[in-house]
Amino acid sequence: SIYGAPVRNPDHATAGVESAVRMLAALRTMNEWFVARNLPQVAIRCGVHTGKVLVGNMGFESRMKYGAVGETSNVPAHLEEMNKNYETEMLISEATYSRILRESFIIRPVDFLVLCVGARPEHVYNVMGRRSKDPHLAKKRQGASLHADGMELYLARDFQEAIKKFEQGGDLFQEAFGQPDYPSNLMLKRCRSYAENPPPPTWDGVWDRAEKY
Repeated sequence: SIYGAPVRNPDHATAGVESAVRMLAALRTMNEWFVARNLPQVAIRCGVHTGKVLVGNMGFESRMKYGAVGETSNVPAHLEEMNKNYETEMLISEATYSRILRESFIIRPVDFLVLCVGARPEHVYNVMGRRSKDPHLAKKRQGASLHADGMELYLARDFQEAIKKFEQGGDLFQEAFGQPDYPSNLMLKRCRSYAENPPPPTWDGVWDRAEKY
């Protein structure tokens, strides 16, 4: 989906994230209906990015479609695929994160990496839902805050302190969701690896080891 064109919307980034969150919420309701009737569940992943692209009708008079082209247009698909690495449902780029009404959602950074060839490393964020009526809302918000603190300490190379934050955040997420939190455990493994064998002085925050975590 494309937001901000052809109709201008100054809050297009927030609209895109809100749409994906609502879509995932609707799917959870559908899956409850499927389970009650012994039908297979459906799983999807979402990726949202904000950037400049060429948008409009493309093709020939006999075969035309409305779409977007440009390197930026490929990032959402990359983010969608990356959800597999963190066992998440929705990831957004730093460009989107910087433009949305963040107080409306529960968000945490889950990694620091390069999304486009030749670009600088950037945060990738996991959107865990809206700040609505939820009995576990306080734990999710606190867990997201601890995870963000852990990421800052991780990038500052203070891996021992980062471990404490990821452990605390992971415990809160496990209480809120009823299962271990994969992104927290992923970062704990990385921190322990770097604490045991520190990265070089030129390390830019991107995971650079053979282990796939």
